[in-house]
Amino acid sequence: MIRSLLTLVACLVSFTLHAEEKGDGKLSIIVFGAHPDDAEYKAGGSAVKWARLGHQVKLVSVTNGDIGHWKEAGGPLALRRAAEVAACADSSVRN
Repeated sequence: MIRSLLTLVACLVSFTLHAEEKGDGKLSIIVFGAHPDDAEYKAGGSAVKWARLGHQVKLVSVTNGDIGHWKEAGGPLALRRAAEVAACADSSVRN
């Protein structure tokens, strides 16, 4: 039941953008995606632009990516997705 509710919420909020000004003219921006890489596909280019302008940007996935692959699912796929995220986190946006 909880998983179904979370899935419904994720579908309803598949792409939400939240920005908050900190007083110095820079924004803290969070982009939510329902699935891994949703936020990147929908706002990746804008996120790079915002980061280069000095804003703090975070991309968030509300699921762990353990389903949806044609060949594998479950724990092994979730571990693969976590490793992909870690590799992306190692490469930061630079001017």
